[in-house]
Order: sequence, then C-alpha cells, then structure tokens
Amino acid sequence: MDENIEIQSKVLNLCERGQSLAIMSHVNPDGDGFCASLALQSIIKAQGIVAEIVVDDLKLDKYKHLIHDATITEYEPDLAYENVIVLDCNNLGRLGERRELIAKAKRVVVIDHHILENDAIPNHYQYIGTHHASVGIILFNAFRTRMDGLDPLIRKQISEQLYTTILNDTNNFTNANTNPEVFEVASCLCAWGIKPKELYQNYFQNHSPAEISFIGEVLYRAETAYHNRIFFMYSTLEMLERYGLGTESTSNMTIWAQGLKGIEVIIYMREEAEDRYRFSLRSPVLNVNQIAVTYGGGGHKNASGCTLHGVFNHVKKEILDKVIKGLASS
Repeated sequence: MDENIEIQSKVLNLCERGQSLAIMSHVNPDGDGFCASLALQSIIKAQGIVAEIVVDDLKLDKYKHLIHDATITEYEPDLAYENVIVLDCNNLGRLGERRELIAKAKRVVVIDHHILENDAIPNHYQYIGTHHASVGIILFNAFRTRMDGLDPLIRKQISEQLYTTILNDTNNFTNANTNPEVFEVASCLCAWGIKPKELYQNYFQNHSPAEISFIGEVLYRAETAYHNRIFFMYSTLEMLERYGLGTESTSNMTIWAQGLKGIEVIIYMREEAEDRYRFSLRSPVLNVNQIAVTYGGGGHKNASGCTLHGVFNHVKKEILDKVIKGLASS
C-alpha cells in the first residue's frame, strides 16, 4: 500500500471508531510538533471527527496566530483517551507526564521523522519518515487529496499551520534538510493562500523588547571552545525571571548563532529547573544525535536535544567533553 494512503487510512480508521481521541507531541512542543497537531486536528475535524490536543501547559502565545478554534487541553493525571496520536516524537520519555495517556489508551498511532530511539512508544501503527523535513510535510502528503476539497478558508488555516512546521524545521529554508520536497509542498501551500512573509514575521520576528534583551544577554555570555570550533550558549531561570519571560522564549535560540564563521557545533544549555538542564545541539559536521541518545534524548543527525541532571559546571563540562571527543575523532 502507498505510504500516504496507509497513513491516512490508519489515522481515519482510528478516529472513526467514535471513541475519545487525543493528539499530542513532545514536551515543550515546537513549531513542527504543535503546528502539525493543530493541522491534523483541523483536517479530521473537517471529516466530522472530534479530537483534543493535549499539552503540558497552555503557554502557547507564540502560536496564537495559528490556533484559531482549536480544542486544546492541559494535561491532568485523571485524563484518559481510548485513542492517541503522537506527532513529531517516538520516544516515550519525551512525552513527560503525558506518557500515562499511552498506558491508558487502547490504540496508539505514532507519526514522526526523527531517528528511532531506544525508549520507543508502544503503538499499533507507526510511521517514521526520516527523509521528510517535518511531520507537517508527512501530514500534507497523506491528506493532500482531502485538503483539496475543503472550504478555502479552512484549507488556508491548515496550510498556515503546515507551512510553520516547515519554517521551524528548516529554519526558514536554510537547514541542510531543505530539499525539493520542501519547496514543492511550500509552493502548494502558497497556492492555497498563505502569506509567507507574515508567517515568517509572526513566528521568527515577533519578539518583545524584553525577549530581545534576553537574547542579547545570552549571546553576550556565549563562549567558544576547542580552538573556536564550538559555540556555547546558556540561559538560567534567573535570567528569564529578571526579564519577565517564560520558557517559551528560549525556543529557536540556536538560530542566532547559525552560520558563524569557523563554528562546527552550537550548544545551547538552558536551565529548566534546579539541577536540570536542556541541551540543544546543532552541527553541520558532527552527528550530534549520537551524543543526545546517550542521555535519553534524540532528534536528527545535525540537530538533536537531551536533558542532563546535575550542577551547572558539571553537566556543561560533560557535554563539552562529548562534543570535543566527537570532533577529535571525526
């Protein structure tokens, strides 16, 4: 069976059982995971199927121009759904507390484009398309024929959501995963009425003065290591509190260092809680996914993330040592 027909069939057959349905992505969802969830909810809603997007918290201001009339629920321990669709994630640990929804569900569908990780999500159907730049593209391919027949306004809203998955995961068409399929899908979404300039501005440029000051401090505090081949950035909870910002302001921080002359690896270390740090690793030359998976994280060869527990200087040194060892042997 054609993979697109199979994905569509598995999703719609799951939904048409008339039972409760949740859609979710990884913790701290990004422009691919969350916007793909928005798009899928809208697509199946047009087919008369009700679903809820379940998130860790409702701090979603970054996406307010894309949410429209979405049904979004903040996770609580007593929630349960008979069916669950997980997007942009194949690692059970990356679901955080919402992993309990997987244990309670009768059927689980996983659609992702990251390299398979060890802590796999138990499922009844799984599609992992690592050759696709975003999960949004996978959904576009699977549901394109159904989108053709939608009301133009609804189709435009879904197109905006899908285009944002591309913006996020290609960094506005500048990452190595920008391939012919990316431009083909973007071209179709443009034909359906999206305005790329507005979507780019709303997603990448809509910063408050406080956020710009925060970004400036992160860059000011940045360091280089290993003969100026590594660019290391970090932020603390104290910094966020001082600027009156939430953790959503730390997303996409690595783009501010992308393209620096001579830099082969970018590391962004952000404090999430006392003695807990999230690392974003980016490199055009080093397989950073191999580093991330050793800590239960993952992602892509050139872009991955993981979480470490411990005091600041210790976990910083641990990651730097891993990256330096990788560069030395590459």
